[in-house]
Amino acid sequence: MSSETLKGWGVVPCDKRHDPRIGALVTLCGLNTDTHLKSLSGQYGTVAGPVSSDEDSCLMIHLKEVEQKAVLVPRANLCFLDQFIAHRASQGRTSQAIYRVIREDWQNPYDWQASANVFFEEVTQVIMQQQSANQLPNQMNVSISVYFGGILQDFQPQRFIGVRRPLQEEQLWNGCELLAGIRLALLHRSLYHDVVEANIDWDAQSQEEFQDSVKKVIMRAHKNPHNTVQVALRTYSNTSRFCELELLVTDTSDAPGCCILVPNEALAFQFDNYMKLSTSTMTVAKASRKVAQTVSDSYGNIVTCMICKKPFGMKESANMPCECMASVHPGCLINLCDRGKACPLCNEPIEPNAL
Repeated sequence: MSSETLKGWGVVPCDKRHDPRIGALVTLCGLNTDTHLKSLSGQYGTVAGPVSSDEDSCLMIHLKEVEQKAVLVPRANLCFLDQFIAHRASQGRTSQAIYRVIREDWQNPYDWQASANVFFEEVTQVIMQQQSANQLPNQMNVSISVYFGGILQDFQPQRFIGVRRPLQEEQLWNGCELLAGIRLALLHRSLYHDVVEANIDWDAQSQEEFQDSVKKVIMRAHKNPHNTVQVALRTYSNTSRFCELELLVTDTSDAPGCCILVPNEALAFQFDNYMKLSTSTMTVAKASRKVAQTVSDSYGNIVTCMICKKPFGMKESANMPCECMASVHPGCLINLCDRGKACPLCNEPIEPNAL
């Protein structure tokens, strides 16, 4: 099946009623009596958007043969070609046409339903490839518009598709390294959280049991916002359920169309925050800093000394002269060094002359 990728046709205001027409290929017809548009009769263009909701109103048409030219054409003078269109949909008021196939290139030009399913599979693969190449967000909603007999048909693809990169391209986190990195990044900010793997029942026998385990993780994040960071790690075996987890924590209930998701490799939970940690864009250090920054922001940037546990306020802070480099009050550090004590976090001995 050949196809046409649409580039440069823009993002335009729309609502649910007009959304399917965005990006539709049309021909201009019956313009013999309109002196202004007469010369454009028979030309092809794409619908850029409605001017109003009135049936007698005009549509803005981008002409394909005249670069950068857009004209207002009455609806009665537009003939919609039989075609499939994929739109990038969102909860907002915009929709972007990203992919299109005209009827002569359908798998079966006389069976639009079977051909639409093939088209949807092709769109999914194209989007997945662009998501894997970081050209598109890893989660996006797509709606499909079907014109057959010049009429918009009712086609409802499945609500959710989880796709993954080829196995040779997948790189999962080393769980121990990631948790240790997050723990250390938090200590650098004097945040003393227990960093643990989220206790999610990936092998739950029922969907209800799985969702209950996710709810417990979220409840724990709210109950212990200043004590715990939970990290859900994706594995080769739990990827299907991990996709479901990402959907559960992302509100897609009002988003139109089908959600196409390339899962991240980890999600971190703390209070109202959930942080997506992808190996394709992050190192362990970068992911750890992201979590630490988010947790710090949830405190309103109020952190405490790791020795006396009191906030810094306007006082100057210092860093421990050991591997953890945690923030402390200068006075607390001097007292610790004078006594020759070990760091209370990493247990590294602190020599009296360390300052």
